Amino acid sequence: MEEVRAVVYRPKRANREDRCALAGVILMTVVCIGIAGGGGGFLWWYLYTNRDNFTYQYPHRGAGIINNASSTAAMIDFRVTTAKTTTIVTTTDHIEDDWVPSRDNVSNAELSELMQGLWEADRDRLPDTVYEINLQGQTNVSGTEDYAPERLFTTLGVDLGTLSPTYSALLSLKDIYNPNVREMEYLFQQDLQNIDLFLDRILETSVVADAHYFLVSKGYAHYDRTHFKEQLYSMWFELYNRSPKYNFTDSCGFEHIFLGERRGSKTLGFHNWVQFYREEQAGSVDYQGYISYAEPRSVSVQLLWYGRRKKQASFFIGTSPEFDFAVYTVCFLIHPSKHCSFTINSHPIKIHTQDVTHKPGLQLSTANLAVP
Repeated sequence: MEEVRAVVYRPKRANREDRCALAGVILMTVVCIGIAGGGGGFLWWYLYTNRDNFTYQYPHRGAGIINNASSTAAMIDFRVTTAKTTTIVTTTDHIEDDWVPSRDNVSNAELSELMQGLWEADRDRLPDTVYEINLQGQTNVSGTEDYAPERLFTTLGVDLGTLSPTYSALLSLKDIYNPNVREMEYLFQQDLQNIDLFLDRILETSVVADAHYFLVSKGYAHYDRTHFKEQLYSMWFELYNRSPKYNFTDSCGFEHIFLGERRGSKTLGFHNWVQFYREEQAGSVDYQGYISYAEPRSVSVQLLWYGRRKKQASFFIGTSPEFDFAVYTVCFLIHPSKHCSFTINSHPIKIHTQDVTHKPGLQLSTANLAVP
């Protein structure tokens, strides 16, 4: 059974064909039949006379399969909003809401307050005592020599797979993508269920909950968790063609940022420390040296991944999957395709995000630290 949710949170005249409004009224008739006597008649009269104040839309299909993968709900509250009152009726159809983001201006000071709170709430961030890194030689984005004969991570005293549900869910996504761009991506039902589980796990954390609350307060996200989950899926996981020259889906923001991609002799993305650590341990990443290091726990490095050079990969070290996900999400929604500046522990941090400009809506092309 398909998951369902509510519609219309502010007065709005229908801007679609009359048949959409009529379909909504007919739908409500089914509800009214089960309501006894005059109550049902009154409800029918109310819906009919206010039919121009609501719209009926079919579900957003971009995330429909994700809803189906875990949905058990059947009944929802359907809000019919007029200029004066809101009536709530229970229905079983999947109706997309008409929420419109207000998108208030957000100052760097407000972002800093939020990010400091997320940092302190990140209970799954690794303590300094459980890992050790060896920066070795410094290089630059133009370097082609190996300034680091040893690995970056010399010690990691925890099992990431059992560290927390979010780490476990992240690791389940490691092998579901084809890392080669310009080759079609194929995701199977189990892959989609793993994506769904990852989103559920991070949404259960206080870090993402706090980020969600902030985005809602500023008009960048819907207050409803299901709606927000669909927004995150669209931004991070909806497949697209990385180059507008090719008419097939070969990439998504999550794959690019958290896992990395390959094109010819180049490595693309690769902005997450967990992926770097695992690939380095497996021998497929050759750490070439650091470009810059800054507090709190951020580094910019050069690497070879299966022999393909990444001139500059930057990431936080030891932070949880939910922290990175929340920080990049907030910055992308508030400052898409721009720099996002804030401080953590009084240290300046700058995040750069990029939208997929050849696709409608907001979809992450990349997000990374600009390590000073």
